[in-house]
Amino acid sequence: MSCKPQCSTVLRCVLDSDIKGVFIGYDILMDTTVGGVAECIFNHLDKYDCVEKLIAQTYDGAK
Repeated sequence: MSCKPQCSTVLRCVLDSDIKGVFIGYDILMDTTVGGVAECIFNHLDKYDCVEKLIAQTYDGAK
């Protein structure tokens, strides 16, 4: 178990009436502010040119 803040990005989409989940990336966050987390997510999304049609749902995962 790591004590470092982490960000995992997974995209879910509907393709031919099936829901698909695709792991996009995993990073150690150096900046845990809202801006830092958003930058991490957008960096992953920019690689796949899918920012424009995005509907987001996020989870903190902290206990």
